This record gives sequence, structure tokens and C-alpha cells, in this order.
Amino acid sequence: MAQVITAAEAVARIPDGATLGVSGLGLCGWAEEAGTAIETSFLDGGHPRDLTLVHGAGIGNALGAGTHHLGHEGLVAKWFGAHTGVAPGMAHLIEENQCQAYCI
Repeated sequence: MAQVITAAEAVARIPDGATLGVSGLGLCGWAEEAGTAIETSFLDGGHPRDLTLVHGAGIGNALGAGTHHLGHEGLVAKWFGAHTGVAPGMAHLIEENQCQAYCI
């Protein structure tokens, strides 16, 4: 039987050090509610942390949505992605050497 849970409940199940493979192009296909729930959980309680983030296209709108929510020191430890031009928070982490980054 299907179980419906909130974004916060889903985020509570993400362990520290997990790998998140996300999809989207711009904001199409990106789960914005999940992204904001990850950010809120990290800022409020410090978890999840040290995530590896993998995506094949830029995800965001350059105004604070998308993977921008994950641009906090300690939240993402490794980033594998196409670009961060639409996610200034992630770009800042990379520019400041606060996470490993591999542009694919």
C-alpha cells in the first residue's frame, strides 16, 4: 500500500554522507519542496550533511531556487554537475573550496 509522507519526513530519512542523484533543467523536474526541506533540516539541526550531489544539467533560476538551497558549507561535500550558473549558493561553495567539485 502506498504511503504519502511530507518533504520533511522524507528528508529525515536521508543519512549523512548520502549521494543524491537529482534531475531537472532549470526548475523543470526539480523537487523544490524537497530542496527547501533539506536546507531547512540542515540549518535547523545540522543534518543531513556531507552529501554528494549529482546532476546532469543546471538546476535553478539564479534567484534562490533549485540546488541553490544546498549551497551551505557542510551540507554538500562533493558535487558532480553540469554547471552552477543558475544556483549561486552552490557556485559559492565551489568558488570558496568548501566542497569537492567535478564539472561534467
